[in-house]
Amino acid sequence: MIKDELILLFTSLYCGIIFAIVYDAIRIIRNLIKPHFIRVVIEDFIYWICVAYIFFSMLIKKNYGNLRWYPIFGMLLAMAVYEIIVGRKLVLKISKVLEKIIRTLLKPLKKAGKRIKLRKTKIKEKFAKGNKVSRCRKKESHRKACNADSKTDNR
Repeated sequence: MIKDELILLFTSLYCGIIFAIVYDAIRIIRNLIKPHFIRVVIEDFIYWICVAYIFFSMLIKKNYGNLRWYPIFGMLLAMAVYEIIVGRKLVLKISKVLEKIIRTLLKPLKKAGKRIKLRKTKIKEKFAKGNKVSRCRKKESHRKACNADSKTDNR
């Protein structure tokens, strides 16, 4: 009898640590993505529904559906202790490392994007030079240049 109770307590402690690790993974993803507040609320709601389902399924399996306070307290205690001792530091470190990795991987894409943008503007300029009317309509400085060009063409 006491052996079963201790197994239930340690199982609930283990579940609490696992749940905290999963929540930390969610927090790391949030640090990288920076989601909207509504999305955070929905994610948390889904997370806690899943935690409740898994935990109460474990209670039904291990304790034959008897609801006692100490497994719930054990799970919450394990989550809190994990969060205080390891969680915050781990989330910050992993988030920083992943952010650096992502920045490093995206650096070539940013350079390629700048090159594509530069080529795109050069192509636009070439077409604008060929078509004086469209160039003259775009900017005030071009209008002045076009007026000067048309005066020299008439002479």
